[in-house]
Amino acid sequence: MPMYGVIVAGPPGAGKSTMCAGLARYYELMHRPSILVNLDPACEEYLTPFSIDVRNFIHVDTVMREHKLGPNGALVYCVQVLRSSNWLLNRLAGFGDGDKYPFIIFDLPGQTELWTHSDDMRKILDSFVEAFDARLVV
Repeated sequence: MPMYGVIVAGPPGAGKSTMCAGLARYYELMHRPSILVNLDPACEEYLTPFSIDVRNFIHVDTVMREHKLGPNGALVYCVQVLRSSNWLLNRLAGFGDGDKYPFIIFDLPGQTELWTHSDDMRKILDSFVEAFDARLVV
């Protein structure tokens, strides 16, 4: 059975995280299982806990310090590292119950260079679609 989910994308300050928190709360109130996934390694605060948080794998502040990069360069680096790993797929696989999965809510970073200068984020999401036969909306 495929996974179903939503990708919440937009520029910084557009309300992506607020939308994700509201959607997760809606699913909770409807007694429907959902997974809230943070794919923003620079996320500073959040309204509700993430089920999967990329900052547990790689964090923009650590990359800035260790590689002497600015915030945007560090964010691009983090996404490249995430793309080259199986970390996200392994975490998502752990939420399956047989052939059933909860609804997935992806909260993406808002920095446009992740979409305009690189296809890494798209490839991360493509690998998810391929691995789980996922059906996603943006």
